[in-house]
Amino acid sequence: HHHHSFRSCSLIPSLAPLYPLNMYSDLLDVLGGGNAAVSASSSSENNRYIATSFKAGKMNLEPREGGKFWVTPDTRRGTVQLVWTSNSLKWEWKCRRNNDQVVDSFDVTPGATFERVESPTGRVYVLSQPRCMYWMQDASDEKDDDICVQVNQYLANPDEAKPQG
Repeated sequence: HHHHSFRSCSLIPSLAPLYPLNMYSDLLDVLGGGNAAVSASSSSENNRYIATSFKAGKMNLEPREGGKFWVTPDTRRGTVQLVWTSNSLKWEWKCRRNNDQVVDSFDVTPGATFERVESPTGRVYVLSQPRCMYWMQDASDEKDDDICVQVNQYLANPDEAKPQG
């Protein structure tokens, strides 16, 4: 089974060529220096409202020559969730195996899209900003379209993800 040992590459270096530094300095802040902030604001951390979630794994993108990317699936079982917290909508990916630890968390980019891409390896979707790819891990694909519509609705109008009432 050795050919299945994917090297895990971190999100940011592999995507660096796609957009200039300042566009993901925010992302670096979230991924890098976020831990201290979370413990300090644990009270607001309780006001987390999960607008939608679905089972999905990440795809690792490795830059190759000519602006192409080599894409390999991250085999970890994961969940993507859109979470309304502290007056903004966050996109989170968490590892289901590892005590549901949140691995990625970043503010949703208004106007971003979530679209299916043709892929021989399964049901693969790409988030346009910041560019991330995910593969659906639910055994059945019958909810994929609904999930996609729902996610795009929240990306287009993050306020719709606010808890009602």
